[in-house]
Amino acid sequence: MDFFDSLVLPHSGDNLILLKYLLILANVVFLIFSGVLFASSILSYIFRNRSRQIAKKGPEFINESHFFFRLSSDYIDLITASKIMGFGLGIIPFFSIIMIYNQLLYLTSVNISGFLLFAFLLYLIGIVLAYSYKHSLHLNWIFKRTNPNENIDIEEIENYQIATEKLNARTSVWSIIFLFFSLWFFVGSTALVVDKTHWAGSISLINVLFSFDSLTKFLHFIITAFAITGVAFIVKFYFWDKPSFDRSEKYSNYSQRLNTWIALTFTFFQPVFFVFNLFSTPRTSMTNLIYIIITVIFFLSFIVLHLFYQSIKENNFKSAIPGFYILLLIFALIIYKEQTAFGISVSDQILKLADKYEQEEKATLLASGGGEQKVNGEEIYKAKCVACHRFDERLVGPPHKEVLVKYLNKKDDMVKYILNPVKVDPNYPPMPAQGLKPNEAKAIVEYMYEHYGNEIK
Repeated sequence: MDFFDSLVLPHSGDNLILLKYLLILANVVFLIFSGVLFASSILSYIFRNRSRQIAKKGPEFINESHFFFRLSSDYIDLITASKIMGFGLGIIPFFSIIMIYNQLLYLTSVNISGFLLFAFLLYLIGIVLAYSYKHSLHLNWIFKRTNPNENIDIEEIENYQIATEKLNARTSVWSIIFLFFSLWFFVGSTALVVDKTHWAGSISLINVLFSFDSLTKFLHFIITAFAITGVAFIVKFYFWDKPSFDRSEKYSNYSQRLNTWIALTFTFFQPVFFVFNLFSTPRTSMTNLIYIIITVIFFLSFIVLHLFYQSIKENNFKSAIPGFYILLLIFALIIYKEQTAFGISVSDQILKLADKYEQEEKATLLASGGGEQKVNGEEIYKAKCVACHRFDERLVGPPHKEVLVKYLNKKDDMVKYILNPVKVDPNYPPMPAQGLKPNEAKAIVEYMYEHYGNEIK
């Protein structure tokens, strides 16, 4: 833990809140890319083996074998167009996520950084193997379509082909294994850290892999990944890319219909896992926003199911385009919901870190001879609060007379609320964040009780 602590940089409350939003973005990029890479690797492996089994039947089945080999190649090409994609959409976001969690959970006893670092190492190996599998598969495809003549050493070509097939077989299996355990560790660790009850002690390996939260969210991740992969195949190869002459009409019809069924089947299970997801989210992290997000996801899932069913029924796959974007939105909303719950759990931790930053800043200022800067609560109150509040009359927000009575013996809670406001009273709109520092919020509370204290007793 000392190693991870040494990587932490002091940040103000505003910067820590910004890190929460960057964490959401990094998770969306990483999980979508990695989910499609994992699912497409499995599908590629399945059809590669099918191609090999058909080829063993004899030369008369060579065309059918090539048919499924081409499908296998298209799957692995789906998300691995270049090495930059693996680096920019996989490795960098993953490393960023580790650093942000390490920053936000500094001074807690939760040991998520160790598990995430281990998952990161597995992920690096999985990425390298996945790209090795892709390149060896392409070489294998070239060998299969080469027609030897008298000017070519047939024995040498066959030796290269055998070596390539061995490399292809090994990398296909091991890339899937490393990606599987890496993503399992990642999802399991980040799922557990949402619940603050796990922060009290060390998170064990058993909890990371086999707790109810970890298993349900990892399975949810997998079915969502397969759903997106199926529809992404159609959108990429038949609507985004230029038509390929290598893809016959028979291949096009088969691959589009197959992938629509994949997308439809895995989308069908989405509502079930939403229910599991709802029950696994800590009650303390539930807000009206999370319920709204889950409702929206349910609604969008039924729209996607209708689009995919219509595509299969009419044998027209143009509906895959809106279905693809809606599925991406669903995946992003799932991640946003999880990170929103984590943001609520970590809100007190952010206040603690922000206060520590303020104290260090004051100490530095005093050490340099600058003295301590005083904060004027009255000025901040008049600049920030009076636009929406009055003491004894209702404006945009509730009268401060009611608020001060509520927090009379809980002034620290009022400071926390001002720094991280959430919707409480349905009769009023949610209070927007004011971008205040902890000492500024504390000064406002002190001014209000000092100025209005006699009128609320």
